[in-house]
Amino acid sequence: MSVVENIPLEPRAKRQSIEPNDPLSYSNKRCGHWFVHHGVCTACDSSVDESQGQAFDYLLYGLQLSHEAVAVTKHLTTLVSCSNKKKLHLVLDLDHTLLHTTHLLRLTEAEKYLIEEAGSNTRDDLYKWQAQEFFTKLRPFVREFLEEANKLFTMSRKSTHAKPYSEEKTDESENDGGLAIVLKIFKEVHCGFFNVVEEKELEFKDVRLLLQEIEFNHADKESFNSVETL
Repeated sequence: MSVVENIPLEPRAKRQSIEPNDPLSYSNKRCGHWFVHHGVCTACDSSVDESQGQAFDYLLYGLQLSHEAVAVTKHLTTLVSCSNKKKLHLVLDLDHTLLHTTHLLRLTEAEKYLIEEAGSNTRDDLYKWQAQEFFTKLRPFVREFLEEANKLFTMSRKSTHAKPYSEEKTDESENDGGLAIVLKIFKEVHCGFFNVVEEKELEFKDVRLLLQEIEFNHADKESFNSVETL
């Protein structure tokens, strides 16, 4: 047996490493663009069209998540929040849902008495911000709404430009006002969402469909009541 290895006379072909012409371009193609801020992917810095995802401006202005990122986030949220805590996620617009804020100069003559009441101990729903000269009024039922909603939802808030205070309703009742009605609907949604046999069914639940069903049932009930009164 020869200890000398038979070396072929023909030279072996050299291995050629095929590299992409543009490494950055290759990386961009592989990137899923999960998180985009103002049209630019936060991972690969490439431009991303808004049609490739969904906007989440209420979390961060200009933020966009890809459809895949939304699906994964929904799955994880379902596991953590829905399955464990039995809570849905609620985003509240402060300026149009919980309170009304306006500049003091925008108050009408009939409303200026509220400025004095805001500085007294008789009202706990009025606040005057001296530095900015703004006036804030909590809507009726807001504390009860937040207390009850906190049992059903993990809540986030956003704030947009408010309407002039004089354009807002100020005579809502505690039990029949907008927040009281919304809270009743939220309780129906929460009950319908978690009415499942197995927890894995929660991933396929859609709150929008529940809201449509509730709206239809309420409209049908109102039509029935109006017919009865004829």
